[in-house]
Amino acid sequence: MSIRILIALISSLLLAAVACVGTTRPESATDGQPTATQTLAPIAASPSPTLIATQTVEPTATQTVVPPTATVPPTPSPTSSPTATPSPLPTNTPEPTFTPTSEPTSTPEPTPTPGPLSAAQVFEQVSPSVAFIQTSSASGSGVLLSDGYVITNAHVVWPYNSARIVFSDGSEFLNIPVLNQDLIADIAVLGPIDTDLNHIDLSNGENLIIGSDTYLIGYPGEVEEFPKPTVTRGLISRLREWDTGQITYFQTDATIAGGQSGGVLVSDKAEVIGISGFSFTEAGFGLVASSADLLPRVNALINEENVDNLGERTILMSGGARRTDLTLENFGDTKAFVIMEPVGTEIELSVSSDNDAALTLYDSFGTEILKVDDGFDGMESGAAIIDYAEPYFLVIKQFNEAVGQFRVHSNRNIVQLEDLDDSQRLNIGQITYGNIDYPGDIDYFILKLEGRDTVDIKVESAMVDSYITVDFEGAVEHEYTSDDDSGGGLFGLNALITFTAPRTKDYFVVVQDANSRAPGGYIVSVTPR
Repeated sequence: MSIRILIALISSLLLAAVACVGTTRPESATDGQPTATQTLAPIAASPSPTLIATQTVEPTATQTVVPPTATVPPTPSPTSSPTATPSPLPTNTPEPTFTPTSEPTSTPEPTPTPGPLSAAQVFEQVSPSVAFIQTSSASGSGVLLSDGYVITNAHVVWPYNSARIVFSDGSEFLNIPVLNQDLIADIAVLGPIDTDLNHIDLSNGENLIIGSDTYLIGYPGEVEEFPKPTVTRGLISRLREWDTGQITYFQTDATIAGGQSGGVLVSDKAEVIGISGFSFTEAGFGLVASSADLLPRVNALINEENVDNLGERTILMSGGARRTDLTLENFGDTKAFVIMEPVGTEIELSVSSDNDAALTLYDSFGTEILKVDDGFDGMESGAAIIDYAEPYFLVIKQFNEAVGQFRVHSNRNIVQLEDLDDSQRLNIGQITYGNIDYPGDIDYFILKLEGRDTVDIKVESAMVDSYITVDFEGAVEHEYTSDDDSGGGLFGLNALITFTAPRTKDYFVVVQDANSRAPGGYIVSVTPR
């Protein structure tokens, strides 16, 4: 056999051996998958880090033949030998060397986005952390956050300072305190509770496209002591912005029923993107506050900060007296009392004054139980039966402009409430925070205007149907004005008045809820024209 044929045979065998040697891939820095949306932790002030997927580099399909050098040792020959005995080779002919490339290159393959979960999978992951919240008046839903805190809507637990919490596994927690509340955003934090249940992180879902699948999980319409949560499916119909309140709301065609308040809106990747609280239109579609906007407020509530700029609004339900003397400063001034008595108790009430007084008794839902306004002065009196184990609210008002003295009598103890809003001063170019503290509450503010000053006075709220009046002592009919719904807003219920001052003086800006409901935080702004 010639030397040329022998060299060719050896070369082909070496090429076959090299083609069978695999290239080692670089090790991944992490084996986690990237999350589809940014996850926001309820305690930490910054978002949780997103896991980064390491891309794997594929080797090239061909190998490069490199001429032998003095520094690179030759590749060993294959272990098999040809059957023919070759002739001796000249000593000055080296064996060829075949070296694979050290850094193979290829186009990185993108990491696939996690696919959507089924409704059953979403429910299985989220529902164990969704709580049933119960007071003696009503019930609602909540969600377990880290460190044992539970978030719900403020109106679910109002006017109580504690509530019962139950989870779907039967875990029960009694008399859990309301740690803090935000009456502008309608959220409250309870706890902490001691539990091993998995908590939920709040996630930012504002980047989801319109038409994305969502799920409402909570406890609507429950009557059982240890109920099970439910799930409702819907779409993101649109986003609605409350700019002054700095809250984005998801509008969804999933129906919200009583008891769903405080429950969660969940994406198809089991991310909690909102806290449900409002029904929208006659169809009862949901309007859900975005978790991304609520998270900073929740963190501040847990740190026991004054988030809503309203101060302490706790309602006391014990103590009090059967007779109280009080002063009403003007026609916009009211005073209120809490009555907490057993079911079946008859409450006898009266108010006397030289001014024209009236008394109204409301239940916790703003229903008038008793209303008395028979004369222009003297005594007004009446009686009612306590039908529910809940607080009742006695409200005293007058129809006079001048200061009046009043004496209130009851056959049971009544606890007077403090109203922090009355007589606050409004300033042009600034906003002021207020709250409807109890059913039938009327707040009055004082605004100094120069003659011919023209201002826009607006009251915004996500909680109440605001109604405002601008008036002053001695005003004739054409000099004062009122408004209900001219200010638009989330539900079209904000109030707006453009007012020109007929003279230089202090004006009363009177704010109330058109439906006499509570609680309801609101924002008053005065803007020059």
